[in-house]
Amino acid sequence: MTIPSLEGLGRTTVFSGILVSTLLFTTSLLQGEDSDVAAEARKVSSDKEVVFEGPSGMDFRTHAILGASVGEEDAYGHLEFLHPLWSDENSLLFLYPRLGISSDVDAGFSMGAGMRHYLPGLDAIFGYNLHYDRYEGSRGDYYDQLGLGLEVMSRRIDARFNYYIPEGDSNVVDSVTSSQTRTAIDYGDPFGRHYSILQPVTTTRTTTTRTFEQFEKAMRGYDWEVGVLVPGVDEYVDLRLFIGSYGYDNPYGEDLNGVKARAELRLSSKLAVDATYYEDEEVRGDNWVFGMRMNIPIYPENLENGGNPFDGSFDGLFDGVRGGGGRGGKNPVASARKIGSSASYITANDRFNPLSKIVAGASSAGVWDRMTEEIIRDPYIKTTLSNYIENRDLLDIDRIITKDIVVIDGSVVFVDSTRGPGGNGTFENPFNMIQSGVNAAAALFGNNGDVVVHGSPAYTEDVVDAGAGVKVWGGGVGVPALGGRRFRFGGTPTLNGGFDFDDIPHALISGFNINGGFAGGDGINFDDIGDVVIANNVINSPGDDAIDIQSDVSTNIRVVNNVAVGGPGSTWGNHGIEIDVDNDGGGSTVLVSGNVVTGFGEEGLDLTVDLDSGATFMGTIVNNQFLSNGVSGGGGGAEVDVDINDGGVANLAIRNNLFQANTGDGLDLDVDAGDGSRSQT
Repeated sequence: MTIPSLEGLGRTTVFSGILVSTLLFTTSLLQGEDSDVAAEARKVSSDKEVVFEGPSGMDFRTHAILGASVGEEDAYGHLEFLHPLWSDENSLLFLYPRLGISSDVDAGFSMGAGMRHYLPGLDAIFGYNLHYDRYEGSRGDYYDQLGLGLEVMSRRIDARFNYYIPEGDSNVVDSVTSSQTRTAIDYGDPFGRHYSILQPVTTTRTTTTRTFEQFEKAMRGYDWEVGVLVPGVDEYVDLRLFIGSYGYDNPYGEDLNGVKARAELRLSSKLAVDATYYEDEEVRGDNWVFGMRMNIPIYPENLENGGNPFDGSFDGLFDGVRGGGGRGGKNPVASARKIGSSASYITANDRFNPLSKIVAGASSAGVWDRMTEEIIRDPYIKTTLSNYIENRDLLDIDRIITKDIVVIDGSVVFVDSTRGPGGNGTFENPFNMIQSGVNAAAALFGNNGDVVVHGSPAYTEDVVDAGAGVKVWGGGVGVPALGGRRFRFGGTPTLNGGFDFDDIPHALISGFNINGGFAGGDGINFDDIGDVVIANNVINSPGDDAIDIQSDVSTNIRVVNNVAVGGPGSTWGNHGIEIDVDNDGGGSTVLVSGNVVTGFGEEGLDLTVDLDSGATFMGTIVNNQFLSNGVSGGGGGAEVDVDINDGGVANLAIRNNLFQANTGDGLDLDVDAGDGSRSQT
């Protein structure tokens, strides 16, 4: 359903109210034509009682009801009409339109109809009514409801019940969007091209936009009240005290149920004030609401003589006369009985004057004059707000997929022993010797070169540096790439020989099977290299040390996850891993982790540290296995000697290592702090 604009609805409500008011007033004018008949019918005779004469049909007056209600924050007014449509001696059918008045918002419009029956035997009125209400909600949307009401009015007790049935669905009064972007990256297998290692990367950027809406909905509900006339003061005014309750079904949360109480003071049949207490301020915006209602008849016959149709409407506004049988002032029925020797003819327009009931045979006017009393109900439609609820129909998922080729390493020389001579070191045309690759890496890329060596058949050569830092990767272990993948180039290469690198900034040897050692000596020999990584290698039967690192410069040494195996031909002077750090100033770190060293003539690990002139050292030896070393009778599992001088500082951690079946000591630790300081665990 399309909701008209707020401005348009406001104008529609006002124009509708004006139109209804005009129709009612015109009808009243038409009724005023009977006034001539009434004037001619009035005459006095000493031998006649009061009688009723007048046309049948719609022969009674329209009433205008002006009202206002005030709370702590809000104030509203209303204009209502009780316009009779049909009646007989004890029944009244009437139209009951209502127009809200407010300076802030369109206060709404109601159209109602009611039927009231006077029960002479009970001196009570029973009524029922039907209303259509249209009001603005808290967020500017309009809501409709059907109202059903029952009422009982008597001398001492009043009771009312109203039921409110909203029409239509809920309205969206607010919405918010939430966007979340997630990036998923898929890394493909790296591949070689020219002097580079490349990797396909697919990036999927998914933006999910969710819409959350807040709804406002009119609530189905009821209210009721029962009131009694307070005795004592009813000689002057009517004071009634009411107690009741209300209940509204909240589809979005806790129902609105509570107690209400009302005190009503009727100063006359035309003027009433009241104060109402609601247990929940959500019912009317405040716990206390104070109201005033003025119910006046309209006299259109006054217009015939140029008079005011409201002339006489306000008479007795504060005189306390209710005309309900002994409720203040003179009893109008008793006064009527004292009319003298002439007959009084009461026109149809005075039908609901208590005097007219004398003609109908009633002994007292009773509550008859309340047939045109205003209807007490709550026309303001109660609405409730939901939490924000996701509208799945508005879910929007936007995916952007980007495919890229990322350069993992752009300075790589490839070596493959299966190729013939004449290669240029590209992936498409690799060298067939490791030394050729090391030389080309230095020439092409300086200290940034990498060499990737393909697997079998074995390489038989001794490899030396070319004067530049270099990383030499075995193809089986491969080069690390993105997403945990690695570029692999065949299997693990075997080198019958060894590596000997000196005086370069950095060096890495990873993923080789090394047999015999360089020139029959060390498997890997590094001297005075600033950054050292020796990892994932298997070194078998070297002629001297499996790994030998000597450094007189500040260095960062990592010997990780290697297997070193001595064997036939090993002599008294060899070690599995020998590291000698001699620092005069500067600082060095050594990490020996995850290695398995077995079957060497002397110590599996020989670490010697000499610190001078404030040099610093941090050493960590963890998770290694030193097995069956010292077979020549001169050593054991590991020997660590630290000599600290001239303010040097050493921190050493040795833990979680296995020393087993070594000839000498499992661990021989000698730390001489001298005039330096140490920390060891």
